[in-house]
Amino acid sequence: MTHDAVGEGLLRALAEEGVTGRLTGPTTVAVSRPDGDLTVDIGEWRAHAAEIPPADLPGFAAHFARGFARSIRAGAGPSSDLERLLA
Repeated sequence: MTHDAVGEGLLRALAEEGVTGRLTGPTTVAVSRPDGDLTVDIGEWRAHAAEIPPADLPGFAAHFARGFARSIRAGAGPSSDLERLLA
């Protein structure tokens, strides 16, 4: 199994925002909610993350996680709101 620094960085950043996520595939993250799991495609985010220096990954992941957590708390589903965060 290979080490997934980008995926692990995103999961850490989500956890720091109080959101428990898990990678369900190379380009998907799932978050458990009372009304069921929310699965979001992170392929575009991951592509951007791969282009930045490794030292900048924690800040990049934290920025995404803050917006993602806000959307989750606001009750967002897999919609254009979440997709806008991924862009």
